[in-house]
Amino acid sequence: MEVLELRTLLTAPTITSIQLVPDGISVVTDLAPPSRELGVQIDYSEPMDITASVTPSVTLADTANQTAVDNSFSYKRAEWSGTQRLTVWFDVIDQNVEVPDIDIQVSGGRDAQLEPFQGVFTAFDIVLLDTRGPVATIDRFTSSPTSLHPVVFRLQFSESAFGFGTSDLMVAGTAFTGGAGPSLNLNGPFGGTYEIEVTGMSQSGTVVLSYTGQVTDQYGNVGTDSVIINDTITVDYDRPTSSVTFPLKPFDPLNHYNSATWATNGNAISGTYVDPGNPSGGHIEVSISRGVAPSSEYWNGTQFVSGPPLFHNVSVVNGQWSYPFTPPAEGDYTLGFEAVDAAAQHESPGHLVMFSIDNTTPTSSIVSTAVNASTRKLDLELSYLDNRLPYPPAMFELQIWKVPSGSSAWQQLPNQTVPLAPAPLNTIFSFDVDSNAYYDIRVIAIDAAGNREVKAAQNGDVSVYVPDIHAPETSVTAAAQSLTDPWLIELSMSGSDVGSGLKTFEVWMSTDGGASYNKVAEVPAGNPVAGAYTAQATISVIPGVTNYKFYSIGVDGDGNRESAPGSSPGFDAEVNIPLPTVTPAPEVTAFSVQNGQQQRSHVQYLKVDFNDTSVIDAIFADLGSRARLAKSDFTNDALLGTVALSAGNVSRSGGSLLFDFGSRLDDAYYRLQFDLDGDGSFDDLGGTFGTSLNFHCMLGDGNNDGQVTRADVGLDLSGDGKVNTTDVLFFRSGWLKYGRMGTAVAADLFDEEDDKTP
Repeated sequence: MEVLELRTLLTAPTITSIQLVPDGISVVTDLAPPSRELGVQIDYSEPMDITASVTPSVTLADTANQTAVDNSFSYKRAEWSGTQRLTVWFDVIDQNVEVPDIDIQVSGGRDAQLEPFQGVFTAFDIVLLDTRGPVATIDRFTSSPTSLHPVVFRLQFSESAFGFGTSDLMVAGTAFTGGAGPSLNLNGPFGGTYEIEVTGMSQSGTVVLSYTGQVTDQYGNVGTDSVIINDTITVDYDRPTSSVTFPLKPFDPLNHYNSATWATNGNAISGTYVDPGNPSGGHIEVSISRGVAPSSEYWNGTQFVSGPPLFHNVSVVNGQWSYPFTPPAEGDYTLGFEAVDAAAQHESPGHLVMFSIDNTTPTSSIVSTAVNASTRKLDLELSYLDNRLPYPPAMFELQIWKVPSGSSAWQQLPNQTVPLAPAPLNTIFSFDVDSNAYYDIRVIAIDAAGNREVKAAQNGDVSVYVPDIHAPETSVTAAAQSLTDPWLIELSMSGSDVGSGLKTFEVWMSTDGGASYNKVAEVPAGNPVAGAYTAQATISVIPGVTNYKFYSIGVDGDGNRESAPGSSPGFDAEVNIPLPTVTPAPEVTAFSVQNGQQQRSHVQYLKVDFNDTSVIDAIFADLGSRARLAKSDFTNDALLGTVALSAGNVSRSGGSLLFDFGSRLDDAYYRLQFDLDGDGSFDDLGGTFGTSLNFHCMLGDGNNDGQVTRADVGLDLSGDGKVNTTDVLFFRSGWLKYGRMGTAVAADLFDEEDDKTP
């Protein structure tokens, strides 16, 4: 029997093919979403052990650019198709990358007979991995900030983009507030870059360009639409402004300083910067010159040199700027400066500031002094001398000492600062002074640069004695109607005087709102108590006057007289007194003798007017005791008797009593009297009538003086020593009433009554 031996030859598995999935990826790969997976498909020569724990390992490598490959792929999973095909999947990271070469390394694994696989490398050339759409970037073509219009942005895509237009852009910002709004103009692409012009800005502010669109690349990858990219340009159309804070003296146009004062300000010129359009990024252009064109010199940073103007850029920090500068010598300088903002806009106009360095001390003197009694001041005339012409704003400092009246001790008063008058005038300064005092005065000159005159220690430049120039000060402090006598006004006055002492109070009064005042009293001031004078006065109330205004005028021992009060209110005190209810005393107000003494030679009628009708009633009711008509001779020496009065010859009419004597009165001197108040005695009739009403009854106006009076008693035509009926002469053809006519009476004087035919 033949024995056969079976021997099995064991061999290691081999890879029959390696390819990338999907097919054709070795040329150009387009892995658009959602796959974005790259597979390595491996075919083996025999069945393999597909146990997961022994699955072969596949790695991707790139000998030319290892990092790029590692950053582009990420292992995901391994899948067996049967026992002889293994596909290993990798995620392609979301980016566009060129990979010139991929090396695939397969290692591990075993066949079904557990024979291990030996590692193998396979290389594939890949031109491009394209897994996403175009990426846009925006930057500024126009610098920011800017004052230009329009402004230009640039937009660039990472690869060729399709479907891009102005609808993919949005413009916003504060520069369009209040205007018509923005507009866009799209230019390009230029080498893959677009230029976007933006117009429509109406004010300073921001211009923001945003890209919000969706574009695709040539493989259909869509650009990201969930991210907005933008850029901003700040436009600034507001010119900046600037100012200088040193050197600056508002009262001194030339800004004078001495070197010491300049040094205390840091030996630097300083100022402010303001730009509402863009507060940051600006600077100041500074130029400093001295001398007069065309020979001006300019500061180059270390010294003054001849030539064209030189400018120095000074940075701005928090709105402030400072330029170091120490003037090298006394003299006048000119500072020129202007602000320039970050948008290159220049301040317009710029600034020119003059300043001067002066280290020379001025001098001064007191030219004259005068005591002004009307203003109660001491007037000084001050002289100033300086080497700077014309004189800049300067001042005097007055140092004043005083010895008051009655003292021997000097008192220093507060210093007075006096501005210098414009040259070439001397400066006049006045200050209040006291009476009877000595003043010692020193003047110190101080120029605009702060240089101060130095004088040797002394009492002063001048000494002045001021006599008593102060008028008293008084007032009516109280005025009221007397409580004990309503027909008196009681006044109280007070006053003081710093000089020779108050002598008298004059009281001045106006009534019922009158504008004029009259002096109504003068009262001695007496002696002061604690420096104060007081006095009282009484003024009579004027019947019918209700309003009284008073002021006082004081007069001192040297004759200084206080002025009257001013126009408002113009008085010290006021009193209002109501009109009293007073019954006037009865009196005769008028007395007529037969229509007047000059018109009648024979008295028949009398008319007597009274101020009170009740008095008339009382007299008329009791004529026998309330009225009396006495008769005497022509010389009024001997009483010849009385004439009876009765209602038969007396009547009343209104406020008058009428007497009709007929022809009963003989030629004589008559006196009519009344008891006005009914006390049994005949009263003073008041007014101009005295105690009685007197008249004559005689033949006529013998002396032709127009009156029938006692002066006519010498007319004794018959020579019998009497003027009586024997002295009657007939004249013309007329007859005097009752048959008598005086010789001296004019022929036609009584033609209406007296010239009658018998």
